[in-house]
Amino acid sequence: LVAVEADLGNRQAAEAALAEYERLNEMGFRDLPADSFGRGMLREFGAFGLSPLARYAIPVAAGDYATVREKARASLQRSEAVKPADSQQELAKLRGLVRTYAVLADASYNLKDYAAAGREVRLAIESRRKLPKLTLQDELDASDELILAAMIAARLERYSDAQQIIEPVLRFHRGLLARGNDD
Repeated sequence: LVAVEADLGNRQAAEAALAEYERLNEMGFRDLPADSFGRGMLREFGAFGLSPLARYAIPVAAGDYATVREKARASLQRSEAVKPADSQQELAKLRGLVRTYAVLADASYNLKDYAAAGREVRLAIESRRKLPKLTLQDELDASDELILAAMIAARLERYSDAQQIIEPVLRFHRGLLARGNDD
């Protein structure tokens, strides 16, 4: 709801939705121990990893990429400090990191800081490669990061790199279209 209202230009409604989201999210971790993995991950990434979508929607819609970058960097610093105890926790952390690195890379790209955007999108891509691809949506999400990487390479005038990055993504999307998918 935060993202929809922000995209529609309803800032007050988006802020109200964000406040409600934060209230509900806090209910999910308030009884967990202060230094627990669950508390750290829920605080940063929310249930189902929705916090990056909710927390960055308002500044993204306003074109305030400096704020997005500042918030994403702070979130990454806090979440990197949270230590997973097992492989399931490691996967949960990786999912949140991927989303946040991607948001950060997009913000840097929009700020025309292509060198930083390149480093950040590489972190998103490297982290995503450690995650299992279980669904078509996982493949689509991975292609979004590769598209951004190709755009960054092109802005840095590394055209052959951009072409090499984008070709498999284009094959993937053309394959979806060939199956009769209008996505």
